[in-house]
Amino acid sequence: MAHLGAQRRLPHTQEEKPAEESPPETTPDWSFVEELEKAGKQVQAKSLRRFYMKIENSSVVYVNQPRPLGFGHAVLMARSVVDDDFVVAGGDTYLADPMPLRELALSRPISILVKEVENPRQYGVAVVRDGVIVRVVEKPKEPPSNIAILPFYKFPRDFFKYLERVRPGVGGELQLTDAIQLAIEEGVEARPIYYADVYFDVGTPQTYLKALEWIIDVARKNAGAH
Repeated sequence: MAHLGAQRRLPHTQEEKPAEESPPETTPDWSFVEELEKAGKQVQAKSLRRFYMKIENSSVVYVNQPRPLGFGHAVLMARSVVDDDFVVAGGDTYLADPMPLRELALSRPISILVKEVENPRQYGVAVVRDGVIVRVVEKPKEPPSNIAILPFYKFPRDFFKYLERVRPGVGGELQLTDAIQLAIEEGVEARPIYYADVYFDVGTPQTYLKALEWIIDVARKNAGAH
């Protein structure tokens, strides 16, 4: 999210012990950048250097989710360290085109990234009327529309009050979708940000590998074009 201007990021971990005891490593490895440069891989070195500079200019706070009780529960765990409108980005989804995320970050909350798909049963689904989301439902057997919710959202600071009120839903988990529906029912406006490009669910080794293969293929084609 650094390229969107976010300087404070809140990654989640799922560990038995508190995250502060063993936080994931975020220290840039500048020696590796030097190795890339020595190997003549200037493009990769430049890209990694740019990323490392964003890391060093950011404040990264880790929030522990003691048990995997759902996406909504993970977001709720961050309430004590969020003091403004905030963006939620699902780390298991890769977007080929990040520009809609900029629109999302600059929009007023609630805003949700959505995409029209052929079979939305495996997603949260949104019903849109006159440019406003009027209903959301998690993984419906009979989808009310073909508009799938991608896991990128912008919420107001007080959105946590809806997460605190919902009960476990699909899969026995605290669903973010249910909290959004509650907010909509109580008059909070939710708007869609449409995404039209390629995306990958990278939540499994197989889908992660598929995404990597696609990225490598695109990189090769771009290199050939030059």
